[in-house]
Amino acid sequence: VDSDTYALYYFGAAVSVGATMKTFTIPADGSTITEEKSVVISGNVQTQPALIKADDDTYISVHSLGNNGYVRTWDISADGKTITNVKSHTISQFGQYPSIVKLDSNSYAVASFGQATDYNGVNRQAGSITTLDIPDDGLSTKLNVPEPSVSNI
Repeated sequence: VDSDTYALYYFGAAVSVGATMKTFTIPADGSTITEEKSVVISGNVQTQPALIKADDDTYISVHSLGNNGYVRTWDISADGKTITNVKSHTISQFGQYPSIVKLDSNSYAVASFGQATDYNGVNRQAGSITTLDIPDDGLSTKLNVPEPSVSNI
C-alpha cells in the first residue's frame, strides 16, 4: 500500500465460503507488525483470491465460486485503516484459481482454470484468459468484462 503498509487478501477455513482482506503496518526494521484493518468478504469465494494494485489507493481483486468469477475494486487508505469495496461484477464460466496481471493503464488479464465449453461445444477442464478494462479509480458504473475466451491449455 505504501512504504510500511501492506495488504493481504486470502481464502481460509475460518470464513467458511469467504475470504479476508487485512492491512498491516510493518516498519522498515521489522520490529513490529500491527494489524490496521480486517474485512471479511462472505460468500462467493471458494479458491485463493488474487489482488493487484491499480493506482495509489485502488486495488482489484478476483476470486471464484464454482465456475463463476467475481471482480471487485477496492479503495485502501495509505495508512491501511480503511478498506472500502467500490464495485463488484460477476462473470459466468470464469474458472477457478485466478491470477491477474496489469497489461496497461486500464487493462488486465485474468488466467483461470475450470469447466468450460470449447470450440467444438464439448465441456471439459480448460484454462481461460479473460481481459478486463477497469479505470484506475475503480469507479466505472459498469466494468467492461467480456465473457472469457476458452482455449485448451
